[in-house]
Amino acid sequence: MKKIDARSEVDALLDQYQQYKQLLADAERLGREVAKRKLRGQPADSADYEASRAALQALSDAMTFASPTVWVAYKYEAYTREPQPIRTVHAFRQHCSKPGYICTKRFEFVSAELAKRGLVPWSDATVYPDDADLTTLYPLLAQLEADQEFMQQWAAHEYYRDDGRVAKWENYPAK
Repeated sequence: MKKIDARSEVDALLDQYQQYKQLLADAERLGREVAKRKLRGQPADSADYEASRAALQALSDAMTFASPTVWVAYKYEAYTREPQPIRTVHAFRQHCSKPGYICTKRFEFVSAELAKRGLVPWSDATVYPDDADLTTLYPLLAQLEADQEFMQQWAAHEYYRDDGRVAKWENYPAK
């Protein structure tokens, strides 16, 4: 398996995130313009809006995490200046707690792997205190990532496609 350069992976994702935020702002602006035209009874061509939403989805589909370290480092760095930064273990747990959410699935996958190895899952606040800096998890992740089988399982979920459609983590947990 090819060695992952986490720093360059995270940097590329951070660039994509900036693009994503710009595309999202454009899509929201175009959506408001279409809505205003409709309210005024004017013709409202939504082709530009639909194209912007499609570009947004394509970029979102392209944003993948080659490893758990890349995922956690991205969350840590991308959200630094956002209203809800993800700098602590507590903030990360909160971010990964929504049922059915893709980050929740990633979190559960890593926690299950830790438990399988007789290690403490991320949810345990006595071992991973709420106020701990998120970067304290990196050595633990490096330990998991040294296992080729674990990384193959991660990739099977992260790059999963359903009939050609990007379906990241839709195959987790296995049914």
